[in-house]
Amino acid sequence: MSLREIRKKIDRIDLEILDLLNERSELALRTKKIKPAVPDPVREKEILSKVRSYAAGSSLLSGAFVEKLWSVIFQESRRLQRRHAESGGKSWRRLRR
Repeated sequence: MSLREIRKKIDRIDLEILDLLNERSELALRTKKIKPAVPDPVREKEILSKVRSYAAGSSLLSGAFVEKLWSVIFQESRRLQRRHAESGGKSWRRLRR
């Protein structure tokens, strides 16, 4: 595989990652309608345990990196959920900033 082909594949994967993060964010906004509080430390611990375990068994990524990445994902999910609640449930497209 050439450098150009590798880079093209990386670019495609980057966009897939963004699409998946957007999908995850939309689902996190939906959970806010069901759960009483924005921070859900029990759920976050469950997720961290799962992704750490997965990373340890079948990933090139370190557990520390995976934990940092999911911490940032959780932080953004909480931010979106709070903004959504403050906006009275307006469209997610208005929540970006």
